[in-house]
Amino acid sequence: RLVKENGPRAELDALLSAAQKKNTRLYWQMNLSRVYDNGRSYLPYFHAIRDYSNEAAQIYLYTPDTAKFNGRYDPIRAYTRISPKYLPYLADQFLADLKGQALDVDLAIGDLGHDVFADYRYNNVISAVQANDIVVDTLNKLHADAALTLNDASSEVAPLADYVVNVSRQSRDYATIPFRQLALRGLTNLVGQDVNLGSRNVNYYLMQSAELGMGVKYTVSAQNPDILKSSHFEAVYAADWADWKDEIIQAAMTCQEMSALIGGQQITNHVMLEKNVFQTTYQNGVTVITNYGALPYESASGVVEAGTYLLVQEGGAL
Repeated sequence: RLVKENGPRAELDALLSAAQKKNTRLYWQMNLSRVYDNGRSYLPYFHAIRDYSNEAAQIYLYTPDTAKFNGRYDPIRAYTRISPKYLPYLADQFLADLKGQALDVDLAIGDLGHDVFADYRYNNVISAVQANDIVVDTLNKLHADAALTLNDASSEVAPLADYVVNVSRQSRDYATIPFRQLALRGLTNLVGQDVNLGSRNVNYYLMQSAELGMGVKYTVSAQNPDILKSSHFEAVYAADWADWKDEIIQAAMTCQEMSALIGGQQITNHVMLEKNVFQTTYQNGVTVITNYGALPYESASGVVEAGTYLLVQEGGAL
């Protein structure tokens, strides 16, 4: 449902109209299974997943700098997850509410398709396998009514999405060849992690865009995000649009030029030339050499400096 804190309906309609005129798709973020506040219609005792001790599972925010989960007295509150058995009903109710408010919108699902939570409620256990089947059915139900983006989704549900976002280049630190990412690239469009919320600069993300055809993504806010400190959104610590505008525009122009060459092209080959140096061949014959190493790499088509990529068509480098 619409809430006044997000602004009046007139502003929403104006935004949707402006996006339609620019032929731009907007995906509205939603989390179907995460609950931060209890209410008359949701009581964790009845509706939340339960842990091994048959207690409503409390999920705390993980803080990387302390390598700890926040405790129950932390100002950032824990959340609970709805038992998988309620997900199909919630999806039906959500879609009905959208129709009731005459909202025809596409959805960015943040909490389904990436991880799966079992429910160990005594005498009514839902295993991880059963929960996954329910999640797949729920996403199919949502996909029948709206276009979707999914958050770092599994290969089983990735084909349901227009985009799978927040995909890292590597699945593990020791796996330098992006096997999972190459497989997902054949199923849907991939978008990387946020440039401005990570420790790497934009060149790294442009390199993986060239290597894997992945989109480049930023999360930005209209105002200074300092007010989000000590909240569930404290990870959005460097998102002021004014600070990133110039870099975003330049990155968008680079991606547009790259898309003219490799956009929509299948990857027909991907090899490691040496440690941290890779070569991708696209269906149209364009080859990309990406050098993630610290030293220049000398290829037959030219030198690829450290932290850069080289686009090669038949006849030589571009």
